[in-house]
Amino acid sequence: ALTSSSARPGSLGYRAPSPAGRGPASPAPANPATGIVPKGTFSCEARCLCPAGRDLVWVGERSGLLTVRCARTGKVKQTLQPSASHYIFATSMTTTPIGEMWV
Repeated sequence: ALTSSSARPGSLGYRAPSPAGRGPASPAPANPATGIVPKGTFSCEARCLCPAGRDLVWVGERSGLLTVRCARTGKVKQTLQPSASHYIFATSMTTTPIGEMWV
C-alpha cells in the first residue's frame, strides 16, 4: 500500500532523480512483494489514489476533488465534482471485479 510515509503524496513508484549531469535515472525495479514495475512518477496533493486500467490513476485530491490522471505524467484527464458547492474528501478507493471505482 502506498502511504504518506512510504512515498511523496501522489507519487507512483517514487524514485530519487539521478545525480546532475549523469543522464536520466535508471528504470525502477519491480516491487519484490507485488511484482509491479513503476511506469512513471508525478507530484500532486493527494489524500489517496488507485490505479485504474493500463495508464490511468484516480486521485482523491486534498482540495476535495476527484481527478483521473495519466499514470505516467500526472496530466489531469478528467475532474469529477458532484456540484459546485460539494466536495469529496476521499480517504480510500478500490476497484471492483466488474470495473467500478468505489470511493
